[in-house]
Amino acid sequence: MIKKILSISAIAALLFPLALSAQSSDQIVAPEMPVPGNIKVIITRGDVTLINNDSGESKPLKKGDIFRENTTIVTGAKSACVIVLSNGSSLRISENTEMDVAEFKQGAYDPEIGEYFTLTADPSVSNTRFNLKSGSFVGETKKLNPQSTYAIDTPIGSAGIRGTKFGTTVEVDGETYTVTFAKQEGGMTYDIQIEGGELADGESITVTGTVDADGNVTINNSEKLDSLPEGMVEALEDLETETQEFDPPGPPAPTPQPDKPDDELISPAGN
Repeated sequence: MIKKILSISAIAALLFPLALSAQSSDQIVAPEMPVPGNIKVIITRGDVTLINNDSGESKPLKKGDIFRENTTIVTGAKSACVIVLSNGSSLRISENTEMDVAEFKQGAYDPEIGEYFTLTADPSVSNTRFNLKSGSFVGETKKLNPQSTYAIDTPIGSAGIRGTKFGTTVEVDGETYTVTFAKQEGGMTYDIQIEGGELADGESITVTGTVDADGNVTINNSEKLDSLPEGMVEALEDLETETQEFDPPGPPAPTPQPDKPDDELISPAGN
């Protein structure tokens, strides 16, 4: 029996200090540690619920709500939602989906850079990890900081994202899972028990496997295709349209200025 897969190594990346103003040689600057960042809801349709993973409490999710990590989003039939993270990345979560926001942390950054849709790049080091238990979503990231991590876990495999447009689906039939990782453009690696690698633009991989009561994973087969799954292109187009409608394009965000005094940096969780 094949042992349970290991998560991608990118999740274990180190946290790095945020650049601060010049200091004299006898001063020691404490690293700027990422803290839980904000996630904003820009669209909901139908039945969309947010669950607190610690307390188990749930509430309907609506446009304008802001939440953080350690939560789970559940969408019902004919339902969907679009969320945007404070590092500028966005997700469109489809119907009948259960997705755990396992981690989203972000370092403090210069407020002149902008926020949400005005961002053209990851404004500070961020660590993002979603656990897709069932259903599907598509996403788009801004240019990630080289030290940032962005990972997608599923019951039988994981993917690492470097950008820019991608999607994941998980179909469940008892103990059997069918997982698809797909990339429209940018960088996306995948890691399953029987193989790992990187997807080319417009490429996808579908993997089928089982998970027993002890959590052991057995991979039955995998197939790589030079195409995206049915409906994923349309979902990515919808994501782009919906985010533009929510916040029409304006002038680009200012070029990041790293040499800011500590008291001029902001924490994304405080927005």
